[in-house]
Parts: sequence; C-alpha cells; structure tokens
Amino acid sequence: MPGQDYARQVNEKRALARRVINTPADILVDESNRVMRKKIYSQATPRDNAAVQQICQKLNETQTTYPGTDWVLQYDLA
Repeated sequence: MPGQDYARQVNEKRALARRVINTPADILVDESNRVMRKKIYSQATPRDNAAVQQICQKLNETQTTYPGTDWVLQYDLA
C-alpha cells in the first residue's frame, strides 16, 4: 500500500496528499494515443517521492478516463 512506511499513517498521508495537490505539475497531451499525462514535480524527500510514485502506479493501473472523454489519464513523477 502506498505510504505504508509512514509512522503516523493517517496524519502523514493527509499531509502528503495536501503537498501533492499543491505541487506544480505539467499536463502533456498525446492526441494520437488519446492520453493526458500529468507529470507531478518532485517532492521534498525521497520517502515522499517513493510514496507518490506508488500512488501514480496504482492510479495508472485503473485506466481512468478524463470525464466526458475516452482519453486515459496517466500520472508520472517528474
């Protein structure tokens, strides 16, 4: 599970979620493959980067589409 090495699991995961939401990101559009890729900028610590990478991987496995389209959303850590 993403973030399982966080000692105070609930509080630390919430703090990480807040940081990721407020982190700048690039949105890259691949029209030929109908993919919208969000590249999230690096976090402050290797531990946070590892957790974000795991979250991206889990989100990508869902093959979620952008609402109202058939474009797949993909997430990466820049």
